Amino acid sequence: SVRIPTTEPLEPCPNPVALQVCRESRIHTLRRYVPIRHGRLETATSYMDPRSDFLWLSHDFDLEILDDLRSVYGHGLTCVTRVLVEELGIWADEDVERVVTLLQAFERLQLIRVILEEYSFSEEDQSIATPDEYLETAEKLLARDSPLLQRHSWRVEYTDRDGNIYGYFEPS
Repeated sequence: SVRIPTTEPLEPCPNPVALQVCRESRIHTLRRYVPIRHGRLETATSYMDPRSDFLWLSHDFDLEILDDLRSVYGHGLTCVTRVLVEELGIWADEDVERVVTLLQAFERLQLIRVILEEYSFSEEDQSIATPDEYLETAEKLLARDSPLLQRHSWRVEYTDRDGNIYGYFEPS
């Protein structure tokens, strides 16, 4: 497959409005938000709150994409403390060991949130998965992932799309 480079973000990420109110507000806001500056495209620069914002790593996240991120955002990636992945995306059985290796590039990473997938969909596009099914999936993933995660200081949470946590790995 061939990736098509874009010159605009997939969706606009407006700057925090407090940056434009007054000098004091800007100073206060920059204590919390970190600019993530694109090396070549000013329109792709955004702000991130490392204590609450997640970087979503899509199903095609790989070494090439990581290298691209490093080349355009450089030092800005060091502020990433939280990532979001999908169970059936890069966290799938055959990929998880490779992904754990790639995640080491995020030096300050603290939390990985794995979104548990709904295996069936109704015509109304509502989840058919029950909390018990999510719990069962989380337990299987935890058993699979724990040996790989022992060497790292990351917390991993297995959640549904509403943010309900069904299991987690806590480093010892």
